[in-house]
Amino acid sequence: MADVHIHVEGLGPAGAAFALRALERGHHVTATEPKWPDLTWPATYGVLEADVPAWADKWFHPPHDVTAHTPTQRVLPYRYRMMNKSALLGDVRLAAEQGQLTVTAATSHTSHADIVIRSHGATRIDIALFQLAVGYVFASSARTFSSFDAHPHPDIDFRWHQPEPRFMDWRKTSNASEFPPSFLYIQPVEDGLLIEETILVTHLQPHEQLDELKRRLHQRLECPEFRDFTRSAKITREEEVIIPMATRARAWYRPTTVVDGKRQFYFGANGGLIHPATGYSVGASLNAVDETLDFIAGKQTTLARLGAVFQRELAYWLRQIGGELIARADHSTLADFFDCFFRLPAPQQLAYLTGHSGVEVMKTMWALRRETGFNHPFLQPLWKNPRSVYRSVKRRIQHGGD
Repeated sequence: MADVHIHVEGLGPAGAAFALRALERGHHVTATEPKWPDLTWPATYGVLEADVPAWADKWFHPPHDVTAHTPTQRVLPYRYRMMNKSALLGDVRLAAEQGQLTVTAATSHTSHADIVIRSHGATRIDIALFQLAVGYVFASSARTFSSFDAHPHPDIDFRWHQPEPRFMDWRKTSNASEFPPSFLYIQPVEDGLLIEETILVTHLQPHEQLDELKRRLHQRLECPEFRDFTRSAKITREEEVIIPMATRARAWYRPTTVVDGKRQFYFGANGGLIHPATGYSVGASLNAVDETLDFIAGKQTTLARLGAVFQRELAYWLRQIGGELIARADHSTLADFFDCFFRLPAPQQLAYLTGHSGVEVMKTMWALRRETGFNHPFLQPLWKNPRSVYRSVKRRIQHGGD
């Protein structure tokens, strides 16, 4: 099925990548974006290097090493990449200026499309799990991405006071046990260095947590490790992150057919591509683009499609359970759990973090059980109160339209 008219609703990073890839594969593409032409993406987007397909490489900064503190310090056996938002958004604008992509603020093209991609962002409901973060971006003389691999000036070491990129730092700074546990996240961004305090997963509503997160971040920044850097570097902006997780309007791999015969796909966060135990969605969305376009083009056999759906659904359920367990755990439990997780071989860690195969996710979870033992506090809800865990997971999944 060549030159299909695909209409993308919502040009966040997932929708923008889908639209540009569909154009590259020869389809007629239109899009709706309410914020057009003044579209910006204020959030920060990072992905595992393994999650960046070759066709999307140009939209990401070079990979860099990241560390984890659980509190054991280790360099993780895979690398991390930050999205070059200017490059991706610039390609969208260029495609629009050249007449390849028609973008409007209203749904004027939907009625003429063969396929509608609903990429409206995360579904917000009362029963969602949330990832929350508060951070500051600091400008500094060593803020460029290349500075983490080589000094920009050979005779000057700028890095003596600048924190290195950090995937998770679970070292505790607060005794506020009534609030969910949080960790420190540090990454280079286009306008400086982001230092962010993050609640990985919580049942609590966002407004109840952001002030405490900011207090914890300030407490971190007064530690000797950061004090010289934060007092010498200017804060350029503040970032707040609120991600509703473990919800979807409908699974991205289960299209619907509307009355006039056109098919609708729910994509990105709207299609459940947010990892319910990590909050990441961009990498998963990028990897789902070609699979969705292949399905639209009729390139998948029925058997292959059924197999793919089984793998995706199994991974989704397993990671839902993981997200629920994280939301129930205290700080010391999570720190020890992630210490066990980061001891696993790199392929097993990546299998869980990327979640492309349900069977591989299951294997990783079983291997992790060997590290923790069944009596680890993180796993105890599974056998002490399995009905409660199951009901919570099932209720969120049933909220979707599939």
